[in-house]
Amino acid sequence: MELVVSSIFFAFIVLGLTFGLSCLIYACLLPADLSPERKMEVRIEFGIFSAGSFAMLAVMLFAMCYH
Repeated sequence: MELVVSSIFFAFIVLGLTFGLSCLIYACLLPADLSPERKMEVRIEFGIFSAGSFAMLAVMLFAMCYH
């Protein structure tokens, strides 16, 4: 049972890290044909997604340390 819980934690950690980093990269490398207002909206949107992903990652790492 401990192996299953550890593998679930590992899966969430990998997903959180991958999603967070991909959102940050996309927020930095926006297409040039977007208007400045749309660029700001997309940066804020993906910044929030990334922050949420890294918060989930921190919770998972904390739970894994004290499991």
